[in-house]
Amino acid sequence: MAVAGGDRTNIARPLAGLRLPVLGNPVHMLRKLLWTGLYAAIGAVATILSRRVASSIWRVATGEKPPTKR
Repeated sequence: MAVAGGDRTNIARPLAGLRLPVLGNPVHMLRKLLWTGLYAAIGAVATILSRRVASSIWRVATGEKPPTKR
């Protein structure tokens, strides 16, 4: 079958060669979520401990309560 303007099998397609996005790898997403949770928990614990240590040092060094936000 002849088509005016040439062979239609070689017409460029807009998404040719591009993969459509997959909805993600569930195992990879779970590992990323677990890592984020672990990182957040360690950060929270480190913050609490550092404030307690700083307060203790302040009390020993000055003999008074540490300053607080108002």
